[in-house]
Amino acid sequence: MFKFVTKKEYWEVEDSSILDDIIAKPNFSWHLKSIQDAIAYSYLNEYYEKMIAEIGGGNSRLLPTLAEKNTCYNIEEFKGVGGGPKKEICFQGVTNIHAQVGDFSNAISKEQFDAVFSVSVVEHVPNDKLSDFFKDCHRILKPTGVMIHLIDVYLEDAEENNKGTISKITSYGSFLDMNHFAPLLKPEITTEKDMRFSTSFATNPDNVMNEWNRIVPQLRNKRERAQSCTLLMIGRKVETTKEF
Repeated sequence: MFKFVTKKEYWEVEDSSILDDIIAKPNFSWHLKSIQDAIAYSYLNEYYEKMIAEIGGGNSRLLPTLAEKNTCYNIEEFKGVGGGPKKEICFQGVTNIHAQVGDFSNAISKEQFDAVFSVSVVEHVPNDKLSDFFKDCHRILKPTGVMIHLIDVYLEDAEENNKGTISKITSYGSFLDMNHFAPLLKPEITTEKDMRFSTSFATNPDNVMNEWNRIVPQLRNKRERAQSCTLLMIGRKVETTKEF
């Protein structure tokens, strides 16, 4: 699966009852990540007695609920990267692994997890580290294990203004190559024309965008022109001898 999250998709999850346990958690607040949490949880909520890890989970909104039925881990260095927490946060039933996916840390065993997921993490991985990131995801997943990534992207309605974003999205999609990861469903993003903003996409509210302006003011001009959307990337591990 390789697509942008739509309002229709998010509303269908919100209209179901599966989010009740998450919204009731004390650290819940509504913003773009709430949409991403909902979509991630819609794929993970039926997991039972599985090994699940959130990559860069920080103050995770999903792991406490997932840990009620599964063995859960937070792969997080707690160094404040990408605006994350600088101090360790612990949840009942969740084990913290102080490591970074892409470093091939011995703290994470080969074929340890049935599923790994991330929310607003992959966009912070430098371009020259992307191959190592996905290679490490492949390493730590069990055979046929699944990776689920919700990725922040800024999209404008004019295709020529999305060149940098198009390059990033193309890089992400290159790892759903059937040699390492197979998309869960047929990708909806196949050409550059699929990588521009549509009013059907779920987006970050404007008031939250202005809060982000105060945190990272250098992106204010970009936010005035673009919408903050979510790229959904889901791949199932393929056993292979081919190099990344």
